[in-house]
Amino acid sequence: MVQFSLARLVRLRLALKHSSAKEKQDKSRRDNRIAKADLQLTELSSRLNQYNLKTKEQIEKAIKKATKGTFDLFQIQLIEDKQIVQRQIGPGKPGPNTQYKEEENISYCLEWELDHKAINNLAARDGIFPLITNAEMEAAEVLKAYKNQPYLEKRCTRSQVHFKGRSRFSQKDGANRGDDLSLFHRTNDCQPYGT
Repeated sequence: MVQFSLARLVRLRLALKHSSAKEKQDKSRRDNRIAKADLQLTELSSRLNQYNLKTKEQIEKAIKKATKGTFDLFQIQLIEDKQIVQRQIGPGKPGPNTQYKEEENISYCLEWELDHKAINNLAARDGIFPLITNAEMEAAEVLKAYKNQPYLEKRCTRSQVHFKGRSRFSQKDGANRGDDLSLFHRTNDCQPYGT
């Protein structure tokens, strides 16, 4: 349990918990994202040097889009190949007096591989999630309260739906009844009606 204070006003406690189910889920999600990015990089590689993927900036933008969320898990190299080509100035058949100008043609090739070190660093954190509280509770009690939270929220929701947002004391005839008062106290405790 790590403790720290925020602006010296609120003392927060941090409990780091590990879940084997979350660990499997994290690994599965990461593997799916990597497979999807690898497929998109393969498709991107075949479309290089055409249409809107001719400049380095355009290609880098497409790479970032293809590897969104997994860019750090790949080692990507964009290889630039420059070729100098002579082009004839003006129309007609080439002859002894034909003048040529040199043009530089640039083409790109994409190579990538997985960064296993970065993947292992992420895998070390699989299944870990933080629980933050300002209550003076032990780590086990914090986890128990966290697991009970959905039931508590559901009970509060049910009690609010039961009253349909109207005032607990308002009646058609304007009279306050004792059962309304007891219901009011029960809804403050987030208990369902009748318990």
